[in-house]
Amino acid sequence: MKKLLAFALLTFTAVPAFSQVISVEAAPLDALVVQNLPVYTGHAGPYSAFGVAAFDQFDDYQADLNGTPYQNMSQFNVEQMIFVGGVSAVNGILDFEFRDNTNTNVVTAFSVSLPAAGDFIWTITFGAGIVADQDGVLRIRNRQGTTGRWFFTTTPPSLGTNNVAVGSGSALTPQRNQAFSLNAVPEPGTMIAIGFGVAALAARRRRRA
Repeated sequence: MKKLLAFALLTFTAVPAFSQVISVEAAPLDALVVQNLPVYTGHAGPYSAFGVAAFDQFDDYQADLNGTPYQNMSQFNVEQMIFVGGVSAVNGILDFEFRDNTNTNVVTAFSVSLPAAGDFIWTITFGAGIVADQDGVLRIRNRQGTTGRWFFTTTPPSLGTNNVAVGSGSALTPQRNQAFSLNAVPEPGTMIAIGFGVAALAARRRRRA
């Protein structure tokens, strides 16, 4: 697997903005990318590709959190994300959003500068703070001045579920899914820490009352 270091961009998030992309790896489209703790796997080919252009695409997902520390939670910390596609120029910037299942509220948003032009299976590894809903929507759009594409596939997810009628691929004939996968952080330390912080703040307020 060819490893390319990303230009680390601070995220703009709906949660505290202390997250950073820490690495980006590019693999050829025919590569098998295996991860340690997948919760949604939907990037298998064959792929449908369209001309590189300005784009704003989205697709729904339902992550399978069974057997993970998040199995009783509505959200999980994202360790890695795979998406299949690319940009037409080196360091082209894409904006990503994890949204709720109504596709109206942003849970976490971040930007990634891809260090190579062309179409790849991109594995993006994050620092702390990227949170996604268990039942949500992933949206990707190009930054002004960036062109690229997000590949479609007729192959259903092998882990988790996806409604083929939801997402920008639903306008195609036959309907297709966007090709992407999600992995969870093995231990939900950030969420636990946030929970402890909220509990401590509530206890302090009770003491003052």
